[in-house]
Amino acid sequence: MTDHAAERSRRLHLAFGTGLIARIAGAIVQLVSLPIAANTLGDSGFVLFGSALALLNLLMLSQLSVGSSMAIKMGEAWGAEDSAKIAAIYQHGLAITRRVCIVVAVAALFILFVAPGLSSVFPTAGVTRDALIATALVVLGMYVLTVNLVSHEGAIMAFQELQESYKYQIAGSVIAMVTVPLMAWLSPSIAGLLLALWIPQVAARIANILSFRRRHRAELFASPSWSPPLLGRGVLVMISLAGTGMVSHFLPILLTANRFTVAQAADFTAVMNMITLFITFYALTSYPFRGALPEALARKDNKWIVGTVTKTMVLNIAAGGAFLLGLGLFGDEIFALWFQGAVTPSASMLVWAGAYFLLFGIVELLRAFLIGADDLRYLTFWSVLMSLAIVGILWLGIPRMDGADIFMTLCLTLAGLGLIPFAARVLTRLRGASA
Repeated sequence: MTDHAAERSRRLHLAFGTGLIARIAGAIVQLVSLPIAANTLGDSGFVLFGSALALLNLLMLSQLSVGSSMAIKMGEAWGAEDSAKIAAIYQHGLAITRRVCIVVAVAALFILFVAPGLSSVFPTAGVTRDALIATALVVLGMYVLTVNLVSHEGAIMAFQELQESYKYQIAGSVIAMVTVPLMAWLSPSIAGLLLALWIPQVAARIANILSFRRRHRAELFASPSWSPPLLGRGVLVMISLAGTGMVSHFLPILLTANRFTVAQAADFTAVMNMITLFITFYALTSYPFRGALPEALARKDNKWIVGTVTKTMVLNIAAGGAFLLGLGLFGDEIFALWFQGAVTPSASMLVWAGAYFLLFGIVELLRAFLIGADDLRYLTFWSVLMSLAIVGILWLGIPRMDGADIFMTLCLTLAGLGLIPFAARVLTRLRGASA
């Protein structure tokens, strides 16, 4: 008889191990690309490059919410060993993704149409119209392309095979380690560096999906005998989480580019990109757990759920605390070595950035639990409320703020409108599971 709890834990540990290597490889690529951009593009180009890179990182993370909604239903079907239901959910998820892709493509065309008039958004950065259009084209093109992948990756999450995805990500990052410096040497440009960074990684994701479909063709393409409920809530969650991510990480960059000096904007952009880069490490724990939780709930394996949440929370807090301590003690030296004097963020900004990173790790696990438990309405409500609060505070207060004040604002809103309500909800669910 299969020990489902032991097998689930084995897959989680395997995903964490391979994922750690994949995240380190991906971090190295971006850690290399940022100083290359700062030194080859100048402050003006670096602000736009950093804005686009932060936006792409956030959009890629938010996409997984569509796949996660499908993974919830597929995980439940897998727990019930219902192959016909698995096939129905997978094929329905592909149909939903195609509709999302059409909407995103139409929105992208509109944004490209108005992009020439948006150059005034970056007046202090001196961004040219051609550079803005080319950058917008790359960002939107990458996003439209990768939207098509999220349902497949949701299925991979439901089958608890993220370790295979991470192997392909490692290969993509290794290739990008060559293409980014090569592009900087041959023809340094904002759009060129973005393409050199992202094309190898997207190609690796596509190769992984093709391999997954070959391995599970029998389950994924069986004749569906069940009509699944609409997975449109996943789209709603994607929009709300994307909105929260953009107003937390992209809007501050946009506003500082508009209202700070170029040097101040470059300092803030560098720190914010470091944060958006390293928060992806929390996916090592949250994504495998998010994929395994629906199956555990379907099997009523409450002991495993409570134990895994506890251990993962301790791990996230330890990682966030170490990051905060490192920035507080050695932040100046790290940035001086990393950027060779091209950016010089203040010590207070680095401390508040570290505090935000710690809080984000706690909230990310709580968010993963709510998604895996299909508590999407509650999550969406508080995510939208958090976005509105951040927009209001930053829009009104940023003329009187510096970089440290912005990160302090993000910490307070994340704690008040994310940590507290999410923790209360998760604790309620865990008490119910333990009863």
